[in-house]
Amino acid sequence: MELRNRTGSLAQPSASGTKRPRSRSASESGSERPAPALRTETTADTDPAPGPGPDPDSAPAPAAQGRGPEAESEEAEIQAPAQVHQALPERRFDIDPDGDLLLAIGEEYQGATPATFRADSRALTRPSTVFRQMLHGGFAESHRPARGDWVIRLPEDSPSTFYILLSIFHTQFDKVPQDELKGSRIQLIYDLAITTDKYDLTHCLRPWAHLWSALRLQQATELNNRKQPGAHNASSYVALQKCLWITWELGNLAEFERIIVELAWCSRLDDNGSLWSPATAHGTKAVLFNESFEPEEAFETIHATRQKVVSRLLTPLLSWVESLIPDVAHELHSETSSVDAMLGATLRSMKKFRLWPMPNRDTYAGTVYQLVAALRAVSKSLSNDQQHHYSQLNVKMSDLSRHVDGILRDKIDNNLRPVLQACQVEHLEARGKRTGLYRPAVG
Repeated sequence: MELRNRTGSLAQPSASGTKRPRSRSASESGSERPAPALRTETTADTDPAPGPGPDPDSAPAPAAQGRGPEAESEEAEIQAPAQVHQALPERRFDIDPDGDLLLAIGEEYQGATPATFRADSRALTRPSTVFRQMLHGGFAESHRPARGDWVIRLPEDSPSTFYILLSIFHTQFDKVPQDELKGSRIQLIYDLAITTDKYDLTHCLRPWAHLWSALRLQQATELNNRKQPGAHNASSYVALQKCLWITWELGNLAEFERIIVELAWCSRLDDNGSLWSPATAHGTKAVLFNESFEPEEAFETIHATRQKVVSRLLTPLLSWVESLIPDVAHELHSETSSVDAMLGATLRSMKKFRLWPMPNRDTYAGTVYQLVAALRAVSKSLSNDQQHHYSQLNVKMSDLSRHVDGILRDKIDNNLRPVLQACQVEHLEARGKRTGLYRPAVG
């Protein structure tokens, strides 16, 4: 993240390790998120509510007769503040009625009603190095006006998020959500986590970090169980990605790993290498990290985890089919007719459940949950086929069924862990130390 003053010089960046929302076609650029949009101005009146009609002071003055360029330049400079003046949002919250700073939030934030907050500037600069630079670091925002209110505009930020943050800064903790993350809270805490990353405020969430990061996948998504692996629709798929960002910002390593695995299991693969959710009833689909911020290297970790599980699931069936191929079958079986019959029955069942031609970890397009269901169906179909009574086939299908159930059980019991990159572990541990969620490895 970069913070620029009006002259374009850079302030000290905040290391976020994040990528902006993207489609997979644009993912390789690894571009950073844009810097916060900052605007400052003074107001002539202490009341931030806009007056009716345009400000008469902002109307251009009539052209001067017989005046030189220097006089015209001086007049333009005098009129400049009036030209910058802009009405503040009508919705107002006096977080600190005696505060010396007005924050105009959300004027360009899609789907939100902008708001004006009165706050104490010192309450902002104490917890945030970004606000300290902004208000007292020689930037345009740091020039306190001689008269009128000190106004700063943050047009791209969420008013709801700043209501919570400013309440925390001013020790009004009763206004902070006190319940576990679920339902509509996901979007609110997701926006809050983006803002704390943006303004270096992660440590301010410490009292609530454990509560908010104790995510329950059955609340954020459609719960999957051992008997009937569930499917995620596009909405729950996006919600899961937002939960991933929340755990990333709060530094909850265990929950971050668990959501990585869940996204790996419920993602489909298209021909372009994008991961996405199954289509909704309206025919739309959610592409991974196209509608949410991506933690560093998260796509690569999810993709690698998915490949690993797909390969592990397919290995027993692939080995069985290869053992029935004619050029090696004679070494394993005495009766060629029975080998051919078992191979034919196996391939017919695989084709019926869309596993033939045999996919591999790079070409399988469905979700891992769909692969689990297909392998179970193949096993059940061959075990129940009354036309064939081959003990070896029954044994192999029983082994396949136990193998699939074992992997699914490991997933449900959180025994499947992704291999995280060193940069991911470093970030999560650093964030966890700031929020109190860091747990050093035992032994």
